[in-house]
Order: sequence, then C-alpha cells, then structure tokens
Amino acid sequence: MNQAIQQDPSNVAVHNNLGEAYRALNRLDDAVRCYRGAIALRPEYANAHNNLGVALSKQGKFEDAVDSFRKALALKPDLATARTNLFKALGKAYLQRGQHANGLEMILRSTGFIRFKSNSEIRLILGTENETN
Repeated sequence: MNQAIQQDPSNVAVHNNLGEAYRALNRLDDAVRCYRGAIALRPEYANAHNNLGVALSKQGKFEDAVDSFRKALALKPDLATARTNLFKALGKAYLQRGQHANGLEMILRSTGFIRFKSNSEIRLILGTENETN
C-alpha cells in the first residue's frame, strides 16, 4: 500500500485514501499518519481533518478528535458528517470526564433524535439533578 505514496508522495488523495484503507483494517496508527500526511500537503482539506478525527475517536482520543472535527467544519461548514462526528466525540469526551449530562446531550444531538433546552432536563432524566457539570 505504501508503494502508492512512494510513487507520488505529493498526491493528497493517495494519502487520504490509504488512511481510509488502514482505518478499515483497524490499523489506526497508520491511518492517523496518512491523514496527517494529507493535511500536511493540503491543510485546507476538510475531509482529511474529518477522517483524522474519526481515527482518533476510534483510538479513544476524543479531545484530539474534537479538534480535528472543528477544523473540518471551519474549513467546510456544510460538512454534515463532521458536525455529527463532532457531537459524538464531544459526548464521549464529556463521558470520559464524568460529565454524564453533557455527554448524553451531545450524543443525542449527534443523532438528531432529541434536543434538550437545558442540561437540567438531562440531569433530571439521568436522576443526577444535583450534579454540577
């Protein structure tokens, strides 16, 4: 697979597509390396930022993933997958920090299933209305 990069190291699509292949094989470190290679060549490539965020999320690096998704959306605000991925990663980052109400809200926003007016509504549902997140 690396032969494609060796043959054309400046081809952004090759780096990104190779990252996709590695991610499909669950070779996440290799996928991250390829996405970062694509971004180094073309920093404005929103899809590579989104793909990097997905790989980082799969590694459990949710804070880093959030940064990648935010960069993707800054570059391409209508990239719906990056918006959904951002909410999921934010939710998981909150959950990792024990901020369950915020985590649940972000995950629910990622599905578009329910929109809450406030965190107090979520805490009430979770039975944690005395939590301060």
